[in-house]
Amino acid sequence: MKNILSFLFKGTLVCLALGVLAGVGGYYWYVIRQPGEAISQGSIENILTMESPVYYSDGSAKIGVFFEEAHRQYLSYGQIPKFFTNAIVASEDHNFYSHYGVDFKGLSRAMLANLKAGRVVQGGSTITQQTAKNLFKRQGRSIEAKLKELLFALRLEYHYPKEKILEFYANQFYVSGNGRGLGVAARYYFDKEATDLSLVEAAFIAGSVKRPNYYNPHIKKTEEAVRKAQIESKHRTAY
Repeated sequence: MKNILSFLFKGTLVCLALGVLAGVGGYYWYVIRQPGEAISQGSIENILTMESPVYYSDGSAKIGVFFEEAHRQYLSYGQIPKFFTNAIVASEDHNFYSHYGVDFKGLSRAMLANLKAGRVVQGGSTITQQTAKNLFKRQGRSIEAKLKELLFALRLEYHYPKEKILEFYANQFYVSGNGRGLGVAARYYFDKEATDLSLVEAAFIAGSVKRPNYYNPHIKKTEEAVRKAQIESKHRTAY
C-alpha cells in the first residue's frame, strides 16, 4: 500500500511538472516568440485609425471625417486626461498596474459572487482583457473564445507598456451609434476636446463605459427615462 501511494505521489508530481513545463513553453512560444502579426502596433493602429479627415478648400480647417465602421478621434496617451485614466482604473480594474493581463484574485471573487447570486453580477475581466476583446473581436462566450481573449491579453501585456494599453482602450470603448473612444465621447457629451475635460466630466465618461446606453440621456425616448438616466449617471459619476 505504501509503495502504491508513493508511486501515485511521484506520478502526480511528474504530471504537475510536465504541465508547468508545457505552460511555460506555450507562453514562450505563443506570447513571446510568435505572438502573430495582429499584435503589432501597426496592425492595432490600423484598427483604431480607420478614418480620413475632410477639410475645407483651404486644406487646414477640418469639416469632419469619413469612416467605415466606427468613428474615432484618435488620442495618444499624452492627450488623455489623468482624471480619465485614474477614473477608469478605479472603476474597471484597480489592480491594473500590478497584474500581467489577468487578475486571478479578481476573477476568483467574481466567480464566487456569481455562484452565490446564481447569475452574472460581477465581471472578472481586466482592462487588458477588455482591450483584447474590443480590438480582436471576440466571437461569443465559449471557452475557446475566452482562451483566445486571454492569449491576446497576455500578448498585449508582454509587448506593450501599461500606458500604451490604456491608450488602446481609451480609443476603442463604445460611446453611442458608430462612436468609439474618449475623443468622440468628449465631443458627444460635452462638445469639448478630451484635453479640456474637467474631473467630473472625465469621471462621467469613465463611469458610463460599463453600461453606455443605460447612462446616456440623449438616446432616451421619454422625459421619465431621461431623468432616470441623469440620476443614475450622477450616482455612477460620484462613485
